Amino acid sequence: VLPRSIANNPGLRFIRRWLVANTRIVVSVDLPKETFAEGGGVPNPSVLIMQRLTREEIRLARAGALDEYEIFMSIPKKVGIDKRGNPVHVRTPEGLVVLDENNKPSVDDDLPKVVSDFEQWNGGEDRAMPETESYTLPSGFLAESDEIRLDAGRYNPRLIDAIRTMRESGRPLKRLADITKSVFIPPRFKRIYVEAEHGVPFLQGSYVVHFQPADLKYLSRSSRKLEQWIVRGGWILVTCSGTIGRAMVCPPEWDGWAASQHILRIVPDEKKCPTGYLCAFLSSPFGQAQLTANIYGAVVDELTEEQAGGILVPVPKTASDRALVQSINESMKEATRLKSQAVAATQTGVERTTTWLKETDTAIIHKGKDLRIPSATPEQLAKDLLSGGAKPRPETKTQKAS
Repeated sequence: VLPRSIANNPGLRFIRRWLVANTRIVVSVDLPKETFAEGGGVPNPSVLIMQRLTREEIRLARAGALDEYEIFMSIPKKVGIDKRGNPVHVRTPEGLVVLDENNKPSVDDDLPKVVSDFEQWNGGEDRAMPETESYTLPSGFLAESDEIRLDAGRYNPRLIDAIRTMRESGRPLKRLADITKSVFIPPRFKRIYVEAEHGVPFLQGSYVVHFQPADLKYLSRSSRKLEQWIVRGGWILVTCSGTIGRAMVCPPEWDGWAASQHILRIVPDEKKCPTGYLCAFLSSPFGQAQLTANIYGAVVDELTEEQAGGILVPVPKTASDRALVQSINESMKEATRLKSQAVAATQTGVERTTTWLKETDTAIIHKGKDLRIPSATPEQLAKDLLSGGAKPRPETKTQKAS
């Protein structure tokens, strides 16, 4: 049992290279984050079972002549407890707890299924396991990537099916890095926050795909190399830390704002691949399968710019394909424009409401009666708050005269 970063972190590939050259990978299981929640253990644990190779097998492995074998992999989703260690039970579609044969709440735990799948696989029985998250992988797949990933999530059947479907479509597949001007993540930096009038709005990863960012912070304009974190309207922004793969087209009102290193930037090349279509693809099951399969990290899920740049994107082949892609592109751009209009209308409504409420002694006429609220001094407001709420006050001479 080890942190998943050993199985997938790009900086630890030298460990995996040694493992592949000196052992036979028998099992790789990505355990749920909650597995060791009660004891405060590793938040992203994995299980690797390996068998040491003989000297002759090591020689063959280093020569690339070792016979290919199958690796058992599984991605259980539930482990019977939540992140606080509280029990999680199986429920019906209506939300009712399912009872077991002893008339007790049935624990929602996938690990017994994984053990059963492994026993079935290890016994040489039918290895097709459609009911679970278990599957097998030919060992040759490990050598096909420079990263030598050992985590089960990297070879998720959904990813394999997505790539197979795209290849069978007959449309050319291009690497994301080859059809855009740039794919990059800015470096970490020291943030100096200031008041709004002295700074640049700062976007966090959680703001991506939000209708309207709330509680914005502002970076000092004097921040060193601030331009590295500035985003431009029309770029594609993708979350690359924590929650991976949320994508959006940067709206024009965010042009010139700063964004954290938790947001990956894609600078489109309209001649090679239209922005709207590219964003739609990244948000589709085919794009999401590739984005999430590249996740790595021991504590916080991460995605590198190199991994994102390697994502395969289908490009149009025929005239009808190009027409469809252009139609998708226009729809996505129209969606961005309408969102910007909605944000502007919302902001106008908030500003008008704020201005109206700041006005004192505003006349409110209802059925011929003036229902205005008399102005209050700061002392009166404080007294009202301490007494538990505002109370009716007699009108002043000035108010009676008016």
